[in-house]
Amino acid sequence: MLVNGLPQKTINLDDRGLAYGDGVFETVRLVGSRPVFLSEHLQRLRKGCEKLGLNCDFAKLENEISSLQARFTDYAILKILISRGAGGRGYRPASEMSATRILTLHPLPELPQLQAGEGVRVFVCEYRLSQQAELAGIKHLNRLDQVMASREWPEPGMFEGLMRDQQGYIIEGTRSNLFYAQDGSLYTPALKNCGVAGIFRDLLLQSGEFDISVIENVSLQALLQADELFLCNSVTGVWPVSSLENAGKTHHYATGSFATEAMSLFGKALHADNAD
Repeated sequence: MLVNGLPQKTINLDDRGLAYGDGVFETVRLVGSRPVFLSEHLQRLRKGCEKLGLNCDFAKLENEISSLQARFTDYAILKILISRGAGGRGYRPASEMSATRILTLHPLPELPQLQAGEGVRVFVCEYRLSQQAELAGIKHLNRLDQVMASREWPEPGMFEGLMRDQQGYIIEGTRSNLFYAQDGSLYTPALKNCGVAGIFRDLLLQSGEFDISVIENVSLQALLQADELFLCNSVTGVWPVSSLENAGKTHHYATGSFATEAMSLFGKALHADNAD
């Protein structure tokens, strides 16, 4: 672990990231010595720091990431955590604080081994996302919504839980973004009041390969009427959904062309020699 560029085994107990979740983070996939989508992760990190008013030295951060590059081949994930810093008690931060920069390396989590045409099982979480437009999109340190929803996991074979907002509309997975297709068109839920603007979600939206409509108020019924669903995450990839379980009922899907193409795009990005 590097803390502000120095090897450390502990962090300051007065750090506001630990005390209040006052910060942002990114989880970056490593392929060999290359951090995949690094420029996009750093861009989202900057947006999060600007939103929260964190004084992060990005020049130092990028140098610290480079200093770890020799160790990247032994791991699969780089986690970048920025907190407001240490010091003081109470919610109100001091006017001048230097952000704490923490870098850690991790193995890739165990993932399902799917055959061609297979998909993953998902369910609908009862726990609903908190809504705060000021925090929507950024990846802040307070992940209690996802922690609480993940406690509902019915069995190890379930891959993901879909989360709704306070009005009951589908937003995202606990650790992924959601896309659904119907009648040849591709859609994804809007993230106006909650949810994380995922790196690969944004890349798909910006890609000329797809014409994607961002939809507000996506109902569960819309997913049940869809021809295909897939999930995406910049670390774990693209996952076609084979079944959606809710209220004791199961709805089945086939792996469609949109998911197949998105999987191909992710694979190309993962192994591109010149990708960031």
